[in-house]
Amino acid sequence: MTAHGATRVRRTSPEFTSWWDLGFPAFRAELQKVFKRDIPVNERDRWEEWLANCQAEHREWTEAIIQLETLLNERVYTLFGLTAEAVAIVEENTKYRYGEV
Repeated sequence: MTAHGATRVRRTSPEFTSWWDLGFPAFRAELQKVFKRDIPVNERDRWEEWLANCQAEHREWTEAIIQLETLLNERVYTLFGLTAEAVAIVEENTKYRYGEV
């Protein structure tokens, strides 16, 4: 905490902001880079398992979000009576690739 009660935010590397794409060795390297510490040897298996579980959960949530966004988009397109051509234009111009954060 700072003197004013705000929490100090540590800057991370661009690679670390997409932690779900990192294998354990790369994740560990980014931890070392950001926090200047390594995971103790006797804790690495637990950390690797934790990372794998978090990545699986991230994939599951991402898939659920994609399904719900797709359903919502379809309902909005129907509600506004958009043609297939208009839908293609909307989707091309939004250029959102699912799974990117």
